[in-house]
Amino acid sequence: MIIAMVENILVVLIQLADCTQNMRTLNSLRMDKDEALLVRL
Repeated sequence: MIIAMVENILVVLIQLADCTQNMRTLNSLRMDKDEALLVRL
């Protein structure tokens, strides 16, 4: 039972880390697009 609880906590932490990484990636992609638009102007 304790192992199952620990595994659940690890899964939640991994999912949170994955979401955080995805948000950082999306933010950097948005900045790249904004910079590309500025270059075109």
